[in-house]
Amino acid sequence: MLDGHDGDDTPPVGKSGRFRGNVARHRCQVPGSALGGLVASAWGVTAPFWFAFAGSALILALIWRSLLHIAHADEPTRASAPTEAA
Repeated sequence: MLDGHDGDDTPPVGKSGRFRGNVARHRCQVPGSALGGLVASAWGVTAPFWFAFAGSALILALIWRSLLHIAHADEPTRASAPTEAA
């Protein structure tokens, strides 16, 4: 197999979280591949990559302001930081 998956979906002892992650990954792969195939058949083979780029850019634009709070939660934000007088 190309992805290293041997087809055995029984969880190894102590590895049930990894098993659930693999199942979730495969559940998303099938619809994503089908959607990518439909987009590619309608607009060309590079269209799924452009759709993914546009979708990622849109999500980034929507969450951009909250990234400052996530990355530096323990530091004061720029808006609440005291300004230094010259």
